[in-house]
Amino acid sequence: MMLDQARIDETRSLLGEETFAMFLQRLEVEFDEFVAWLDATPTPAADEIALRCHTLASSAGIYGASELRRTLLATEQVAQSDTATKMTELADATRSITDVWAETLRAFRSIK
Repeated sequence: MMLDQARIDETRSLLGEETFAMFLQRLEVEFDEFVAWLDATPTPAADEIALRCHTLASSAGIYGASELRRTLLATEQVAQSDTATKMTELADATRSITDVWAETLRAFRSIK
C-alpha cells in the first residue's frame, strides 16, 4: 500500500487542514532536495544516506507514506551494513527511493 489513508486522516485531523497542507508541502520539498542530492552526488557517504533516510522515514510515517517509509528504512539498513556488495546494494536502494518517491508524490497529489 503506497499510502495509509487512516494515518493521513489521523494526522490531518490532529493538525488541521491548513497546517497539514503546509507540512505536506514542506515534506515534498525535503524529499525533492534529498532526491536531487542523491542524483548530484556521485558517491554519497553511506553514513550520510543512513542519517537522511532515518530522518525522512519518520516524516514519511507521520504522513502515511507507508511504502516510502519502508523503502527508506530498508535503504538505511543497507547503508549501515558491512556486506561486500554494500555499494551496489546502496545504489540500487537509492534508485528505489527515487521511484517510490515519484509514486508517493502522485498518490499524495491525488488526495489533496
